[in-house]
Formats: sequence, structure tokens, C-alpha cells
Amino acid sequence: MEPSLYIEISVVIIGASILSYLSIIGRLPVVLAYLLCGVIAGPWGLKWVHAVDSLTEVSELGITLLLFLAGVELHPRRLKELFTKTAFATVFSCCLSGVGVYAIMQGLGYSFKASVLIAMSMIFSSTILAIKLLPTTTLHHQFMGAYCIAILIFQDIIAIVCIMALSGSGQSYWQVGLLLPLKGIFLLSFSFLVEQYALRPIMRRCESIDETLYLFPLAWCLSISLLSGFLGFSHEIGAFIAGFALTRSPISQFLMEKLKLLRDFFLLFFFFTLGASLDLIQLPSILIPSLILALAVMLFKVISYYSSIRIAGENHKFSVQAGVRLAQASEFSIIISLIAYKHDMLSSSEIQLIQFTTILTFLFSSYLVCNLYRTPWTAARA
Repeated sequence: MEPSLYIEISVVIIGASILSYLSIIGRLPVVLAYLLCGVIAGPWGLKWVHAVDSLTEVSELGITLLLFLAGVELHPRRLKELFTKTAFATVFSCCLSGVGVYAIMQGLGYSFKASVLIAMSMIFSSTILAIKLLPTTTLHHQFMGAYCIAILIFQDIIAIVCIMALSGSGQSYWQVGLLLPLKGIFLLSFSFLVEQYALRPIMRRCESIDETLYLFPLAWCLSISLLSGFLGFSHEIGAFIAGFALTRSPISQFLMEKLKLLRDFFLLFFFFTLGASLDLIQLPSILIPSLILALAVMLFKVISYYSSIRIAGENHKFSVQAGVRLAQASEFSIIISLIAYKHDMLSSSEIQLIQFTTILTFLFSSYLVCNLYRTPWTAARA
């Protein structure tokens, strides 16, 4: 590791530690501390950290572990039942949010193309933040946690289709529509077969050595994640499938305890780089549109999730909580905007609008969830 990168990682950890302590005193979400650390120490702030691209690569490990552990928690039969229940809520929320955001962007004077792409980027909820705010000791084992995860995974699949369509990989839409399900079936089948007939016997022989038992699931997670990327899916989808294949394993709870801290450490860099990449020079010109868009996105999502989940038969309290927990934009919002910018579909100011709106929804949503419902951070304060 280069000395400069060593120093910059140290700055991130020290700064995030100080600000997270202040956020706990002020009863604010810890996510705010991480984002603020990125704004202050990043290239647009005090310029103490320059290697944002390198830290972004590091942060992907946290996202990968997050989805891996989410997969470990869900039994295949339960997820299948939940996909059936949540399909309508997922599609309805995406459609309502997309139409609403498009109408607002047209009202603010943006072009048809920009309005469509901004609307597309805003229809997804954040897998990272929503799962991060679910208490790992309770809600993951209850219906709320599993319900939210099923919606988020469904959305991730839709997001991947959107990304593949925008990327212009040379494949026609019918090819994408045909090959994507076939690749998904192959990835699932391969993962379950290898886990049952190769990985499980190996781990059984290593169960007396914690270090090796800890290392093999990590290697398994990264291997399936890389295979997923090779097949055209995101690494995160592969990580979820890797964890999903391990859900019947007797070491699943061992993995949850061992990998949770490692996951949280790498996720720190995700929120830091998100704050560090915010262009403060363009902030004044996009502040008002971003506030309008952020509030509208959250309102559309709460209404759409509440309505669709109530139609699915759940009670009022459950539907409201699910809507609030999923009422934010997504990390896919930024990915989609960057791909669109690369293909000259969006301007730099429009990218900053999407990015700042995403950050605002992260802040508002995490504040609401932390003050209204149980989360790992509120549990720690209690």
C-alpha cells in the first residue's frame, strides 16, 4: 500500500470516528457523520483525501458483504413466498415514483430525455441503507426484514436490466430479455450445487479451525460475486446468491457474527466516497431542485409502498413502516446517472442533481427511521 493511501485511509477512519461520536451525542444517524466526513475531508472540502476512486473500490467490499449476509438470513422457500407477495408492491412503487418524478422534472424545466433518465434513477430504494437500518438481531428474523429484502432484491434485478439497456453492450433487447433469465438460472443452480457437494464437505472438515471456517465463506462469496459479474449481473447480486446458497448451512449464524463488523467497516468507505464526490461548486444551483425532488421521491415511495402493501393484505402499521424504511433513492441512482453521463445523455449538473438528491434522501430517510423505529444504532444508544 502506498504511504499516501495509508494516510488517507487513516484520515477517513479518524474523521469518521470523531463525527460519529458527535452524531451519537446529537441523536443523529451515523450515516450523516460518514457523509459529512466525505464532504469535509474530500476533494471539494479540505482536500485531505484525494484517492476517492481507490476508496470507492474498497467500499464495494462492504456492499458485497452486506448482500452476502442478507442472503444468508433468508431461506429459499421463504424468499419465494415473499417474491410472490412483494411483486405488485415493487412494480407499483417503481411506476408511481417514476411517473411522479418525471412530471416534477418537466415542471422544473428539464428536457424530456433528462426527465426520463432522472425518473429512472429515482425509482429504486437503497439496498445498502435499508438493510443497514434493520436490526440484525430481530427484524431480519421477522417478517418486516424479509419483506423489505425481497422488494430490494427484486428492484436490484430491475436495476440491472436498466443498466444493461443503458450500457449499449451491443445486444438487442430481446437478447437481453432471453439471456438474462437463463444466466440467472445457471448462476443459482451452479451456486447451490457447488455449495452442497463441494463447499459444505470442505467446511465440515475445517469446523474446528475458526480462521479457515471464516476464510472459506469469504472466498465463496467473492468467487460467486466475480462469476456474477462475468455473466453480466452486478457483483452484489452474486454475493446475495452466494449467501442464499449458504442459508441452510449450520454455520450461517457463525458467519453473521463474524462478518458483521467487517461489513460495517467497509460500508464506512461507501458513505464517505458518496459525500466526497459531491461538487460543492455546483451545489447552490441545484440545491432547491434537489430539495424538491428529494421530498417528492420520499413522498411517492411512502404512498406507493403503503398503498400496494395494504392491497396485498398487510395491516396499517406494517405498511407505513415498510414505506418509511424504503423511502429513499438508491446507490443505483448514482450508477445509472454515471452510465448516462458516459453516453452523453446527461450533463454534469444533472448528475450532481441526482447525486445530491440521493444524499438528501439518505439523510432524511435515516433520520426518520432512527427516530421512529428500532435500528442497530438506536438499539446501541438504548
